[in-house]
Amino acid sequence: MRFFRQIRLRCRSARGIAWILVTVAGTSLALSAAKLTGGRLAVSQKGGENILAGQSGEYIGTLRGGTVVEVLEQDGKWVRFRLEGWIWGPSLDGFEEEAAHEEATAEEAVVEEEPIAREPRAAIQNHLPRIKKTINDQYGVFYGIGVDHDLGELVVRFRVPRISREALEHRQLAVQREVVRILEGEVEFRRIRVETNRPDGSGQVGLEIAVTAVADIDADDGGTVDEDTVEEWKKLTRISSDSGQSWSR
Repeated sequence: MRFFRQIRLRCRSARGIAWILVTVAGTSLALSAAKLTGGRLAVSQKGGENILAGQSGEYIGTLRGGTVVEVLEQDGKWVRFRLEGWIWGPSLDGFEEEAAHEEATAEEAVVEEEPIAREPRAAIQNHLPRIKKTINDQYGVFYGIGVDHDLGELVVRFRVPRISREALEHRQLAVQREVVRILEGEVEFRRIRVETNRPDGSGQVGLEIAVTAVADIDADDGGTVDEDTVEEWKKLTRISSDSGQSWSR
């Protein structure tokens, strides 16, 4: 079993506010006191519990008692989890806040694009609970969805547990079908891109990518995704296992 530490930073600053959204994935021992819905647990130790990079790894920080985290994987009494929070950006080495005039330009650009972009965002938002529930119930842990307007791609991100390569391909195709069936006709996109972690449960979401043209997705086919269906799908799909550095076709 391999464990890892992942910290993802996204800068969101406006009018001098410089907070950073941080996602911490770590390993902890005592999270099993109270199971909640959606694969979430609360820290049971009143004095808190240490976060480690692995079962015998580097100390990352401490979770306060009662903190709720999203469980990604369990190995005996050890749990790998994910938790999002905010920290003050200037406390980070290399942090750079956007200049005031750049922020003003960005705000103007958002205002200009609003009439065009509002409709697909609203459609995705309306169907988000259904998409999230579908993925969480059947295929893994939902991470996000959005449209890359430059590429004309709808991007769906989720984490899979330890499964086989064949099972990953089945899930990639199944999620493409499900999402196209839900959003087709309401959101304009030419291709659907599915991003996951490795099928052994390791790595970051985005290492495994499958991109298929919407025209090649039979969203009306509600049948089982079998081996023959997957083989035909693979002939029409660009697949990468290294974050898009190389592709199958």
